[in-house]
Amino acid sequence: MINLNDDFYKMKYKKYKNKYITIKNQYGGTINRYGPMLEVTQENIDENYKTLEELKKTDTITELIFRSNTTIDNDGAAKIAEFIKKLTKLTKFQFSNNGNDDQVIEKIVESLKNLNTLKHLTFSEGNISSADFVALASSFKSMSGLIHLNLSINNIDKEGAIALANSFEQMPNLTYLDLAYIRFDSHGADALAKSFKNMHNLTSLDLNNIRFDSEDAIELAECFKNMHDLTYLNLSSNNFKSEGVIVLANSFEKMHNLTYLNLSKNYIGSEGASSLTEGFKNMSKLTNLNLSSNNFGSEGAIALVPGFTHTSTLQILNLSSNDFGNKGTIALAEGFTNMSTLQSLSLSSNSIDNEGAIALARNFHNISDLKYLNLNHNTIGNEGASALADSFKYIKQLTELNLVGNNIGNDGASALADSFQYILQLKYLRLDNNKISDKGAIKLVNSFPNKDKYNILNLSYNYISNKSESTLKQTVMMNTYELQINGQKKQENSQICIPNVNGSHMTIAECEDVDDTNT
Repeated sequence: MINLNDDFYKMKYKKYKNKYITIKNQYGGTINRYGPMLEVTQENIDENYKTLEELKKTDTITELIFRSNTTIDNDGAAKIAEFIKKLTKLTKFQFSNNGNDDQVIEKIVESLKNLNTLKHLTFSEGNISSADFVALASSFKSMSGLIHLNLSINNIDKEGAIALANSFEQMPNLTYLDLAYIRFDSHGADALAKSFKNMHNLTSLDLNNIRFDSEDAIELAECFKNMHDLTYLNLSSNNFKSEGVIVLANSFEKMHNLTYLNLSKNYIGSEGASSLTEGFKNMSKLTNLNLSSNNFGSEGAIALVPGFTHTSTLQILNLSSNDFGNKGTIALAEGFTNMSTLQSLSLSSNSIDNEGAIALARNFHNISDLKYLNLNHNTIGNEGASALADSFKYIKQLTELNLVGNNIGNDGASALADSFQYILQLKYLRLDNNKISDKGAIKLVNSFPNKDKYNILNLSYNYISNKSESTLKQTVMMNTYELQINGQKKQENSQICIPNVNGSHMTIAECEDVDDTNT
C-alpha cells in the first residue's frame, strides 16, 4: 500500500527532464518518470520522498498514471489529491482502482473536478460508490476537451448511470468511449442507450457486456445512425437476440467507416443473420468481424453468405460456436470466393465432421493469405484431416493451426505431417485431445517445420505410450522447439511403436499391438 507517512521507505529523487528514471524503495515500490509522464506502480511510497513536492513546483507533468496493482491509504490519497490539483498542464490521467476504499476514491475523484486540460481519462477496474460516480460524472462539466474516456469494469447503479448519461452532453469532442463490463441495472442501461444521440464524433465505442436488450437496441440504432466516423464497435455479450439485431442492422448501413464489429454472444439466430446481410452492404472497410456464439445454425450460415459479398476487405472472421453443421459449413466455404483478404478464420465448435472439412479444403484456394485457422472441438476425423492437409498447398502462409478435440488418428496425423512441406511458416500446431498414438506422433515430431524455441507442437491428451513419450521429448530437445505432450489417455489394445533415434530424427524400429492400459 502507498503509505506517505512511513519514514521507513525513504527514497531519493533526482530531476531528469528527458531521460527515463525509475526510483525504487527497498520493498519494490516505484515511481517512473519519462519527461512529462509520471507513473506510479506497485507499493510503498513514503512521506519523506520529495518527488511530489518538487514536481508541483516544476508543473511539467502532462500524464499521470496509477497502475492497477497500486493501492493507496487515506493519508496518501489526500496528498496525491492535492498534488493532482496543482497539475495545470495535465492532459492524461489513468487510475485503475483495484481495491481502494471509498474514502480514497472520493479524494481522487474530488481532485479531478477542475482539470479542464484533460483529454484522456481512465477510471476503471473498481467498485466506485454511487455517490463517487455521480461526483465523477459531475466533474466532466469542466472537461469539454475530453476525447478519450475509459470507465470499464465498474458496477454502477441507476443513479450513477443516469448521471453518466447526462454528462455526455458536456463532452462534444469525445472520440473514444469504453464502457465494457460496466454492470448497469436495466434502468441504467436504458438511460445510457438514449445518451449517445449527440456523440457524432465517436470513432471507437466499446459496449461489451452492458446487459442491453432488444428494447435498448431501438435507442442505440437511432444513435448509431449519426455516428458516421465510427471505426470500432463492440456490442458483444449483450442480449439483443434476433429482434434487436434486426433493428441495429438498419443503422449499420450508415457506418461506412467501420473496420471492427463484434456482435458475439447475442443469441441472434438465423432470422437475425438475414438482417445482418443487409446491414453489411455499406461496410466496405470492415476488416474484423466477430459473430461467434449466436445460435445461427445451418440456416443462419446460409443467410450470412450473401453478406460477405459486401465485406471483401475482411481479414479476421470469427464464427465459432454457431452449430453450423456440415450444411452451413458447405455454404460458408462456397462464400470464400469473396474473402480473398482473409487472414484469420475461426470455426470451432460448429459440429463439422469429415464432410464439412472436405468442403472447406476444397475452397481454401480462394483464401490463400490465411495465417490462422481454428477448427477445434468439431468431429473431424482422418478423412477430413487428410483433405485439409492436401489443401495447405494453397495456404502456404499458415502460421497457426488449431485442431484440438477432434477425432484425428494416425492416418490424419500422417497426412498433416506430409503437408508441412507446404506450410513452412507454421509455428503453432494444436492436436491435443485427438486419437493419435505413437506412430502418428513420431511422424509429426519428425516433420514439424520451423524448429525454433518459440514454436509449439501440442500432442497432449492423445494415446501416446510412456515409452514413446520420453523418446519424443528427448528428440524435441535436440530440435529446440517446444513439445507439449502431457496427460496421455490410455486405451486397451493400442499399438506401441518403439522409435530409433538418430540425432534429432527418429525412425520406427518396430510396432506391436499390446494392452497399453498400464504402459
